[in-house]
Amino acid sequence: MISVIIACGGNSTRMGGINKLLLDLDGMTVCERTVRSFCDIPDVGEIILTCSLEFKNAFLEKLTGEIP
Repeated sequence: MISVIIACGGNSTRMGGINKLLLDLDGMTVCERTVRSFCDIPDVGEIILTCSLEFKNAFLEKLTGEIP
């Protein structure tokens, strides 16, 4: 089993507080595209996404469609 760690923990200071991984790129966020690229690999057993607390709910909503 392979574990994938996707580091999304930046502060977005150069983007004026806008997390570039949550920006739309042809109908899907950059984060969604990154996660999906690993979902199709059979040996990947888990995907761990790290992010700051400030963006936690935004990432969860984009990746699961739910806000905790």
